[in-house]
Amino acid sequence: MQRRGLSAFASSFKLDAKRARRLAPQARLEQLLSQYTHYNDERLKVSPSSNETFLHKLAEQSLQELKAFFDYADRPVLSAMAKIIDNNGKLPIDRVVNGVSELDEKDSIAWRLLELMKEDDDIPDISKPIDIDVLLSFHKDVSPNLRDNLKRVAQLANEVREAIPVSPSHPSMNRKLSTMLHANRILADRRKCIAQQQGYGNIASAKFTRYEAEKCGVGNCEELSSSLWDRLTERYGPSYADILYVTPGDHALVSFDLNKRSNALPWEFSWNAVMCDPWIGDAWPCFISANYLTTFRRVITPNSFVNVVTSFNDNCHSLSSFKDFCENKKVPRFFKCHEITIVNPEQTQAVSGILKL
Repeated sequence: MQRRGLSAFASSFKLDAKRARRLAPQARLEQLLSQYTHYNDERLKVSPSSNETFLHKLAEQSLQELKAFFDYADRPVLSAMAKIIDNNGKLPIDRVVNGVSELDEKDSIAWRLLELMKEDDDIPDISKPIDIDVLLSFHKDVSPNLRDNLKRVAQLANEVREAIPVSPSHPSMNRKLSTMLHANRILADRRKCIAQQQGYGNIASAKFTRYEAEKCGVGNCEELSSSLWDRLTERYGPSYADILYVTPGDHALVSFDLNKRSNALPWEFSWNAVMCDPWIGDAWPCFISANYLTTFRRVITPNSFVNVVTSFNDNCHSLSSFKDFCENKKVPRFFKCHEITIVNPEQTQAVSGILKL
């Protein structure tokens, strides 16, 4: 049986900047820099060794130079850079807040970074459905089976988003503070109820999580992913869907693979496998996950806080499988994005290039 690591598998796929839609922050930055041909500045690129941006470096070196850099780079570029996590798990704003500069100066810079991080125009409001026609048109070059799987998960994800239209952690809630705080209280009560009745980390708790979230219409990524996972298992059987947790990063999403072998490891997928993040409102082929995987942060400063979708960094984040944990009753086995393996990748020969990691 052939296996190929994700990086090698996707190396022949090219990122088409004109066609790309929602991307993880680092992939988004690369896309923007490929569009802005007038930029030939190494300061705008992410350091391959530390995963730092120039914002990280200036946050420690000189806040005055950081202010000048705000005026130099285009706002979409700055927004993508502001949401990138370095190998120490830090955002640029973390370095500003924890720096040694005067408080007033730090507050001013932190506020500007928060404004940049709040710009998530490509993430639809959680109450809005995934545009399946756009999704399929973007992935039009993949195999028919893969397109069918994208359509299947997107249709069920839309059912989930309709049933759970409020999420206190969603970026759209940054403009609805009172609703966010009320929804937080509801969700805290529901999670306490679930833990008391069903425990945690088992199939019964996941099903009850769906029931409670849909009953009150409130949930975050865990609730939406549990609901999508339960709908997929009801329709296609328990062997093909899984919930993947990002640690640290406080995020959850769903994988779906109708061709998954019964003895496959949690990080092994077939060519037709897909991932779906019902909370963000997107789905994609597993083999290009590095361009779409994200994490969540609630960034808190002395004067404000915002919900932010941030980058997934293989050096400090890991994935784990709900199904694997339930079946083995052990400490979850963690794996990295680059360890995701495509089994029998020879099927890719009939597919034209899409994305490059």
